[in-house]
Amino acid sequence: AAGRMVRYWDLAGTEPKGRGHDPDFTAGALLCRMLDQRTAIVDVARFRKSIAARDAELESVARADLTAYPSRVTWWIEAEAGIAGEERTATLVRRLQALGMAVYTEHATGKKPIRAEPLASAAEAGNVLLCQGPWRDAFRSELADFPNGMHDDQADAASGAFTKVAINRAVLTGDFSI
Repeated sequence: AAGRMVRYWDLAGTEPKGRGHDPDFTAGALLCRMLDQRTAIVDVARFRKSIAARDAELESVARADLTAYPSRVTWWIEAEAGIAGEERTATLVRRLQALGMAVYTEHATGKKPIRAEPLASAAEAGNVLLCQGPWRDAFRSELADFPNGMHDDQADAASGAFTKVAINRAVLTGDFSI
């Protein structure tokens, strides 16, 4: 049986332009804390799009998550840097919250390999399950190359989601009501 779910997004807003241009992906990992305290990686959405197309795709994924997992999934978005990034993030959050999605933001701090250690440790101990899906091969390939590979977007999203799903919801939201 499954418990609460978190999808964590590492945002990017660039399309590939050819000639060896290999920009970052927007990646959102959906993890579920199971009743036995293991964690399942349920889905990873990954794409490269302009900011406007990215935000439309995020809305589409939010609608799918709300349909598939009503009242169980919370989203976290790694806030974009700078004043323009803050404004874009705030606009995106309002757009997603208008759909009924619980959305929070944070600024990532610390080095990526250190942020990934809790997930890596749990996986090494056999406490992380990888669900079936068309995203698995790209995910496994990226994580096998992390932190020295070309991309780290899925690793960032999965480690962010792992941290959030592992923490008690009351601590995250301040809601200690029963």
